[in-house]
Amino acid sequence: MSARRGLRTRVYDANMSMVENNYRAALERLEKSRRAPSLDREVKPRGSPFVSRYDFNGAEMDDELQIARSRAAKVIHEKSVIDQRAEQFRSSSLAPAPVSSALALEGEFDDQVQATLDRIRASKNLLSQLQSDDALESYRTEARSKLSEQTARKLADKLAMVNSDEDEFSSSTGMTARKALKYKYRKYLSRD
Repeated sequence: MSARRGLRTRVYDANMSMVENNYRAALERLEKSRRAPSLDREVKPRGSPFVSRYDFNGAEMDDELQIARSRAAKVIHEKSVIDQRAEQFRSSSLAPAPVSSALALEGEFDDQVQATLDRIRASKNLLSQLQSDDALESYRTEARSKLSEQTARKLADKLAMVNSDEDEFSSSTGMTARKALKYKYRKYLSRD
């Protein structure tokens, strides 16, 4: 067994030395074929923009810091638009309103209510007018249909009378007219 292990170790050793030699040769070839970097391809290291700006030990930074602090204090102590309006609201809501302004507000409210009621009434009138127009139109169509039914019945009665008197109405034109009327008004004839 020990002989086999020795063989494996020697084989492994031989393989490893061959790989190392090939690897070294490949690296040497790559280094020889490598070009020197051109100037336009070189990347210049960029400096950080924050390095000198936040140096709080410098004199110029103290001046900038003092200016920023005074500006912030000024903004803090100013009253904003919201604060001004809030004060106006508080003062107006706590103080009693003069009678004349209360009456004016009440009058404006009454005018708004009246205008709203007028709009509602106008829309109701328009709606009822449209409904009456629809009712009138439906009445007219009913009257027309009844009139056409009556006319059709009268024609059917006349045709029935003509059927009994075929001798008088035997011309070809009369027969064609009679057949056309019969066909057109046959639904009214079937009712009788």
